[in-house]
Amino acid sequence: MVKVADERVLDVEFTEDAISVSLRDGRVITVPLVWYPRLLDATASQRKNWKIAGAATEFIGQTSTRI
Repeated sequence: MVKVADERVLDVEFTEDAISVSLRDGRVITVPLVWYPRLLDATASQRKNWKIAGAATEFIGQTSTRI
């Protein structure tokens, strides 16, 4: 039997220089914020304004960013 990963997003967290996306299957993917300049320049309040958009996570604001 093949186990299929559940790649749906559960949560998103930020540090000063990284974004971490927690998946429903328990994995956490962390990448540098410099990969996403709009998020790097965003305020903490703007970074908290995200939603799941299909297979991606979308940050809503004046300029939307999808990861």
